[in-house]
Amino acid sequence: MNPLPSSQPANSRRPHRRTSIHRLSTSGSTDYVRTQTPPAVTPRGSGTHAIPPTVRDEIYEINEIKRYEDFTTIDWVQDAVHEQARRRAKRKDGSRFWDQEGTLGWRRKVSESYDAGQSWLVVTIVGAAIGLNAAFLNIVTEWLADIKLGYCTTGFYLNESFCCWGAEDALEGCPEWRRWTSIAPLDYIAYFIFAVLFAFSSAVLVSSFAPYAAGSGISEIKVIIAGFIMKGFLGARTLIIKSLTLPLSIASGLSVGKEGPSVHFAVCTGNVISRWFSKYKRNAAKTREILTATAGAGVAVAFGSPIGGVLFSLEEMASYFPLKTLWRSYFCALVATGVLAVSPSESRSTCLIGKLAHDYLRQ
Repeated sequence: MNPLPSSQPANSRRPHRRTSIHRLSTSGSTDYVRTQTPPAVTPRGSGTHAIPPTVRDEIYEINEIKRYEDFTTIDWVQDAVHEQARRRAKRKDGSRFWDQEGTLGWRRKVSESYDAGQSWLVVTIVGAAIGLNAAFLNIVTEWLADIKLGYCTTGFYLNESFCCWGAEDALEGCPEWRRWTSIAPLDYIAYFIFAVLFAFSSAVLVSSFAPYAAGSGISEIKVIIAGFIMKGFLGARTLIIKSLTLPLSIASGLSVGKEGPSVHFAVCTGNVISRWFSKYKRNAAKTREILTATAGAGVAVAFGSPIGGVLFSLEEMASYFPLKTLWRSYFCALVATGVLAVSPSESRSTCLIGKLAHDYLRQ
């Protein structure tokens, strides 16, 4: 082997390694670890400290990564280890609940039963909340769509179908329901003004308070269920703004529907409520099971089909769909559609009771 010339520096025999950036995927923060620091290289024969091309490439790479600092990926293995540690701590703490005679105390039985059935309790509460929210959206949407044409003299909060309850003769019409004006061109102008006002209000609320509430959100939810974290996309503010602006955008007459946004506000509901329980508060992997179940409930309340919602979650939303998630998804969708079925927006008997109570109070 030929020796190196004496004029060549000794450190030039070491190959230059490019700095590698490793991203630590955690559910709480994003950290970047520099595993190897590049040597400070100064061009020979130059008095200025110029940056070599390799270092410039590394700086450009770091700047490209900085754009995604707000987005992190959950660590499935770490969350599984945390869940096992939580169960071990639960069993260890349960030893304090033994009675003096050595029999199992009732407090430990209650604690174990609550921990085991916590997931079913969560999907029950979430399903009921999704059904109530869907009923609210239906009622408000129908009222806003009818308010563009006129108003009810007996109650301004009633839409046309509720106001004209019992009006069987279509020729006589409904005296309780009045249009804004008796002139057709002015009615059209009022209709146009209300439509523009609803659309403008919806756009202003979304752009000012919750930009993540724009669109259907299904594509982002699929990525989130796969393990990606987008802070604020499934938060309480997004849920509130989505619930307020969805009826406005639909009633404005725009070419939009409630099917996709129903999935978004359903998953937001599941994410917000699941944080109230210790089993899901600090375990992002377990929370994904609730998000998958609520996605099916969102489709179920939009189409009135619990099985269809479960099949949608199975086929489109989750890449990993265990059997326990299947049953929880179906139960959550069943509770949501059941609550929606007895709501005033869907149940005529409930509407009739409300109408009779309203007439009784006016007497």
